[in-house]
Amino acid sequence: MRSLFTSLSIRSSILCAALCCRAQNSSTAVPVPQASPSVHPDLLDRLEIILHDSAGRLPTTALYDALPVDIRKMHVRPHRTLLQAIRTYEASTSSPLFRVCDDGLSVELASAFPLSIETRAAPAATTQERASAPKDKKATSHPSPQPSLSLENDVVVEISRDNVPLNPLLFAFPPSTRSRSALSSTGTTARWLASDNDFYFGVPLGDVPTPPAQIDASKSTKSEGLDEAIAATMTVASFTAYIPLFFVPMSEVVQALPEGYTEQHIDQYLATAKTVQVVTVAGVRYIRISGGFGQVNVDGAAEAAELFSKYRPDPSIAPAFEAAFEGVVDKWMPLPMLLQRSDHRAIERLPFQGPASILFFAQMQHLFNFSPDGDGSVLLRPPQYSGLSAETSPVPYAISKFIQALPTEGFIAVDALTSQLPEDVVEEIKLFFPSMEYFVRSHGGVFYVTSELERSADGSINNEDSSEAPSTPVLKVCRARYKERLNRKSLPLHEQLELAIRDRRKRDARSIRRKIALMESSDSPLIDRETLAKEIYKALPRRGHAKLKTFMRGTLPDDVLNFMPKNYQKFFAGFPELFQIFELGQATNWCISRAGQQLPRGVLKKDFTDEEIVRIIAQYVSRFGPRTMSTVYLNIPAGASSAIKSRHMDMFNFIRKYPETFNLVMPIDQGNAKSAAVVLLLQLPVGGGDNSHFNDDGDDEQFNEIERDDDNDGASSKDGQL
Repeated sequence: MRSLFTSLSIRSSILCAALCCRAQNSSTAVPVPQASPSVHPDLLDRLEIILHDSAGRLPTTALYDALPVDIRKMHVRPHRTLLQAIRTYEASTSSPLFRVCDDGLSVELASAFPLSIETRAAPAATTQERASAPKDKKATSHPSPQPSLSLENDVVVEISRDNVPLNPLLFAFPPSTRSRSALSSTGTTARWLASDNDFYFGVPLGDVPTPPAQIDASKSTKSEGLDEAIAATMTVASFTAYIPLFFVPMSEVVQALPEGYTEQHIDQYLATAKTVQVVTVAGVRYIRISGGFGQVNVDGAAEAAELFSKYRPDPSIAPAFEAAFEGVVDKWMPLPMLLQRSDHRAIERLPFQGPASILFFAQMQHLFNFSPDGDGSVLLRPPQYSGLSAETSPVPYAISKFIQALPTEGFIAVDALTSQLPEDVVEEIKLFFPSMEYFVRSHGGVFYVTSELERSADGSINNEDSSEAPSTPVLKVCRARYKERLNRKSLPLHEQLELAIRDRRKRDARSIRRKIALMESSDSPLIDRETLAKEIYKALPRRGHAKLKTFMRGTLPDDVLNFMPKNYQKFFAGFPELFQIFELGQATNWCISRAGQQLPRGVLKKDFTDEEIVRIIAQYVSRFGPRTMSTVYLNIPAGASSAIKSRHMDMFNFIRKYPETFNLVMPIDQGNAKSAAVVLLLQLPVGGGDNSHFNDDGDDEQFNEIERDDDNDGASSKDGQL
């Protein structure tokens, strides 16, 4: 028995020793936990922004929901949870900007420090300064606040993506006094900074000359039907008595203008208009009014033509230069060689000598093409060239009058139209072209000519007045644009859609898509507007909002999108119980959300005073320079546009009420003249700050506009564009 107990005791000792050894081995085999990845600075910035915008404290779940999806995926997921990421950040620094609360469920700012803003007395940092600035967050996060901070000053919004400040008057609700910044769910961080500076951009306003007294346009340059408001504004048509339709030296034009006008005025107010051409040859500047697409009244052209008659090109000397090519067409010849081969008597009759003689061929493009490169080159066109446009026509006066007499829609007999033209127009055409038919066929970019039987406005044969077709076809003409519209309408809908997309006619493309959808799915329930609206409502995010353009193009299914009308905003506004649309951060940045959702900070308000609208327009023009009325109208907040329309009928009448701030230049006085008016900023509105507040070294990046700049019709020099 004693031996049995002794054996059991030995076995127990061995077992205990083995267990202790295994426990010791297992304790030494436990791996050391690896250090958590560092917290990305973008996540820290975003969290600080949200906390500042929420009175300094938020539950962790709400803080996570406020983060953009890309921030969650890239910078939170490596830490598994947002709470773990914040704890990792706290452990990595001795002075964290925010911390986890004692309850472990909320996050708060670490201290009640004031707004972290840079010195407001200094100008904004340039791009180079920002690039070379230290990236140590501890050293640059919180400089001491300036004691001169005044909450009565304007608040500037600075978009970190493109450094574009916006006026606080744009927004539906301003930030609180504790708010350092605002968050846009589209990925753009907008920082609210209290500043003594106004929201204008640094532009050299001194370069915009004050316009002299208006030219008296009552004698011959004003058409009978010209709007009185347009006539009282600076128009290109007012200068047709001083600037001819052919090239003349700029210096002589300035001498002929009324007292007070300088070359600087011409550059600022006229040279940017498409109906005015300014070129430089051998260091000398030349100018002419081209007349455009019949959009400028050229009644005063005779006075300027008589004043500068010595510079008027003579088409009778053109055959002498044609002979120098010896029948070779479509081959470039250097200008010096052409002058050397040509008759010296013809050269002496050129309006300009030397390198400037290229201007003669620039005004004879029915016979020659030209290039100003190097010493200049000239090319002889083949016979019956048909590529002339209104701008390249050798008869700008006649083409302008001809277009104005031509109906906007429909065909008209050339003989009937010729009988309606003034005698001086017909004489000018005969001076350059052998016949009226040759004239209209040469301008293929302006007219469409047919010699078929009598046709109605839609192009169908119309022989109601005679039982037999006429023995000689009638030569008829219409506008080329009208013929293009007829051709498009005759195409299948799918081809019309391809053309609309190619030409960037967005509304036409939407309308055609809807026609195709109605034709191919005539029994679809989406034809009903309410059903369509409910289907779109289902596709919207349950919480938050979406950028309208992104939602329509990327989220909404094609079978739903195809039934949408061409005016999206009007459609959504018709269902206020389902949708709310708003501009976020800047004009034209439309967003959409379900009705009843809390609007994000940075939503543009809808009510504006006239003084606020003036400041907004001044901001836009100071940033982007002179722009057409329609461009400015499309790129200011929708609330400002609506206020202008309801209180002033149109923007033209509104701008004219502030002559001390803006000046209007009318490039055209026919057709949609008011929309084409160019807005120039003369000086900042009263209370708008001064040049000492500007940042002249600011970034040149621009707003992400939908329709910003006018079309640039520039072409290569080989196409005859100087």
